[in-house]
Amino acid sequence: MTIKHTAKGFPLQKLLRPPNAKAPSRCVPKLQLRDLTNQPQTTDERNDEKKKRKIEKTQIEKKEATKLHLINTIQTTTSKQQQNMDVQYSLIKQKQQQQQQQQQQQQQPSLKHLMKAHLLVQHQ
Repeated sequence: MTIKHTAKGFPLQKLLRPPNAKAPSRCVPKLQLRDLTNQPQTTDERNDEKKKRKIEKTQIEKKEATKLHLINTIQTTTSKQQQNMDVQYSLIKQKQQQQQQQQQQQQQPSLKHLMKAHLLVQHQ
């Protein structure tokens, strides 16, 4: 790499490149140029664009909030339903236990009655 100086003393660098390569272009490539056709020209149009973007942003936020709210309500309702099912199950179990106890209590007097009857028959 060789460095040459201009008359004012600023260094100019000569890039090392193959002899058949073109010199780098100083103009801006077309892809990097801004497309001005979509840009609003007046301040009113710019303000309208800002308002539109703001409205779109709030709509997206509202949609996300409603999604979260729905998810939370579904979770709470399912947990409440589960609790209700647990309570109902425990109530059913209690009723079954009470019925079993009543059956046992009903069977015990009948056994006593049978024993008394048997003893009475033996004495006669």
